[in-house]
Amino acid sequence: MITIASCHAASEETSSENNSWELVFSGQKIDDFNPGSGGLVSPDNTRVAYWNQSDKGFSLIIAGPEGKTEGKAYDYASSRDVVFSPNSTRIAYCARTGDRMVAVIDGLEGKQYDEIFSIVFSPDSNRLAYLAKSGNKTAVVVDGDEKLYDDASGLTFSPDSKHLAYTITRGGKSFITLDGKELAPAGAGLVFSPDSNRWAYSSINDYIGDPTYIILNNKTLDLDTDNAIYGLCFSPDSQRFAFDIRIGPSAYGSHRVVVDEVYGKEYKFPGVGKVVFSPDSQHVAYWAKSESEGYFVVLDGVEGKNYSEVRNPIFSPDSNHMAYAALSNDGWRVVLDGNESSNYTDVWGLTFSPDSKQLAYAARASRNGKDMQFVVADGKEGKQYLHDWYGQGILYGPVFSPDGKVVYMANDGGRAEFLVVDETRKMGPWVRLPGTSITFDSSDSFHYLGRNENGSYIVTVNITEKPEEAPCAWTGIWDTDSGFMDLEQTGNSVTGVYTGDVPHHTIQAIVSDKKLVGNWSYSPGSDGGTFEFTMAGDCNSFSGNWRYGSEGDWAGSWNGTRV
Repeated sequence: MITIASCHAASEETSSENNSWELVFSGQKIDDFNPGSGGLVSPDNTRVAYWNQSDKGFSLIIAGPEGKTEGKAYDYASSRDVVFSPNSTRIAYCARTGDRMVAVIDGLEGKQYDEIFSIVFSPDSNRLAYLAKSGNKTAVVVDGDEKLYDDASGLTFSPDSKHLAYTITRGGKSFITLDGKELAPAGAGLVFSPDSNRWAYSSINDYIGDPTYIILNNKTLDLDTDNAIYGLCFSPDSQRFAFDIRIGPSAYGSHRVVVDEVYGKEYKFPGVGKVVFSPDSQHVAYWAKSESEGYFVVLDGVEGKNYSEVRNPIFSPDSNHMAYAALSNDGWRVVLDGNESSNYTDVWGLTFSPDSKQLAYAARASRNGKDMQFVVADGKEGKQYLHDWYGQGILYGPVFSPDGKVVYMANDGGRAEFLVVDETRKMGPWVRLPGTSITFDSSDSFHYLGRNENGSYIVTVNITEKPEEAPCAWTGIWDTDSGFMDLEQTGNSVTGVYTGDVPHHTIQAIVSDKKLVGNWSYSPGSDGGTFEFTMAGDCNSFSGNWRYGSEGDWAGSWNGTRV
C-alpha cells in the first residue's frame, strides 16, 4: 500500500499575497521581431524559429543567444514542419521547391521527394530519421541512408538512441523493422523500455479469427484470437510490463489490464485508461469504467470511489502519494490519497513538488458571478485572475522549482500579465512568448522567452530575499486608472512598469516626502510625459495627474490603489 506523508488535499483556505521574495528581471534581446504564436520555441527555451514570408518565398529565421540566422527561401513551408533537437542545438525542417519537397538538416538539403513528413531526432540529438513519399513507395531515411517500402510509419528511437524501430507494410500486412531488420511475426507499435534493453510489439487483428499476441523480446505471449492490444508500457525500472487487452472482436468489448502477465478485473466499454507506474515501479494505477454509471481509479488492484468522470492519475516522485481529477454532480475536484478537495468548474495541471510534500494545480471557478482562475498549492487557493477571453487566467504552470517554490504565469482579464513565485507577483518588462516554458537554472533562478513591442528576449528571473522596506514605500503593485502598475523603490528612486493600452509602459520617478514625481513613456527611450502622485495617509492609495511632455496643463487624473 501507499503510505501517507505530510501532503495536503485542497481546501477552501485562501493564501494571502506573499511578499517574501524579490523577483529581479533581466533580458537578453535575441531578435527585433516578435513572432507571437507563429514561432517554435527550442526545448531549452533560448531559441525561437519562425518563417519569414517575402517576395522571395519562405525562409526560416532562427534567433537565439548567438544571434539570428536566415535560411534559403523556398516556395512554401509550414511551422508544423520545423523540429528542434532535444538538446536545442540542431534544427530540421521540410519545405517545398516547385512540385517537390526537401528536408533541410542543420542548413543542408537532402534528397528531393514528393512529400516529406515525420522528422524525428534521437533523444541524444545525434541521429535523425524521417519518412518521405517517392512515387508509390515510402522512403525511410535514417542518418541520410534511404530504404523503400510499400508504406512505413511510427519512427521510434530507443531512449539510449542506439536503436530505431518502425512499422512497414508488405503484402498487405504490417511488420516491425528494428535496426533495419524485419521482425517476425507481423505486428506494429513497438515500444522500448526506459533502459533500452527490452522491447515489445503486438499483433494487428483485422479479421475474425486473427490470432492475438505480443512479442516481448522475441518471446511470444499468446492471447487467443479476436482480441485487441493497447497501451504497451514498461515500468520506470524496465523490469515490469503492462498492457490493456480488449476482449473479443467488437470495438465496444470489455477491457482488462495485464501486469507482468497477471490479468486484472474485466471492465465494460470504454474499459480502462492509461496504465501508470509509480516512479519506484512498485505501484500501478489506471481509471476504469464501473458496472454502474461512472468511473473510478484502480490502484494496485483496489477500486476507488465512483465518480462521473476521472482523469489519468499521477504519482509523487517518492511514489508515496497519488492524485487525480474527478468529476461529480457539483463539479471537478482533486483527489489526493483518497482525500477530496473543494469542488471547481475545472482543474488541470496536477504536479507534485520534487520532495513530494506539496501538490499544486490550476483551477477554475465562478466567484461573484465572474469566471476566475487560480492556482491551488498545498491546499491553499492563490490570487484569482479573471478569465473572460482567450489568453487570460492561468497561462502557464504551476511548476515547482527544485527546492519547492510554486511558479506560474497569469493574465488578469487582459489588464496585465504577472509572473508569480509563492504568490509574490511581479509585472516584468516582457510578457511570455507563446510556446515557451520555464527552465530552472538553479533553485533561485530560471529563464524563459519573452516579448514586448521591441522584439524577443531571453528573460532571466532571479529570486532573492526581499529587503526590508521603508514605511510607506512605493514598492508593490497598484491598480490604477491606466491599468496595473508595478513599482520598485530604492532609496528615493522609483522605477517600474504599467500596462496602459499596450504592455508594458515604463515609469521613472523620484520620491519627496509622500509625493512621487517623474516620467512615463511607452517604452524605454520613447515619447511620453510627466506625472505627479501623492500617497494617502494610509499608504494604500494615491491621487495624481499626468500630461504629455514636461510643461503645460495636466491632461487628466491618475489615481491608484495598492493591490
